[in-house]
Amino acid sequence: MRFHAIGFNPQCFCVVCDCLIESGRAREAIAYLKPLVQEQPSSTARNLLLVKAYLADNNFFWAQRTLQKALASNEQSCELRSWSVWIYIQQGEFDFAE
Repeated sequence: MRFHAIGFNPQCFCVVCDCLIESGRAREAIAYLKPLVQEQPSSTARNLLLVKAYLADNNFFWAQRTLQKALASNEQSCELRSWSVWIYIQQGEFDFAE
């Protein structure tokens, strides 16, 4: 879905997605956020919001996968790296939590 083509402001839409996550509708937020991240894959804010949605949906695998993909284009991001480490620790994967 191309949000610009139908008149959505991506920044405002991220706020809406955050509200969906907070109200227990993470899967809806994921469906909306995936195209936003694909549009701008280097956006730390969009990637972290998608990670938050995956975590709210108890999907640690895709949360970590999203972080790894984001880190590939932004290796120096301490914020992305700290979220990745946190997820590894939550899963008991201490060897990967570097």
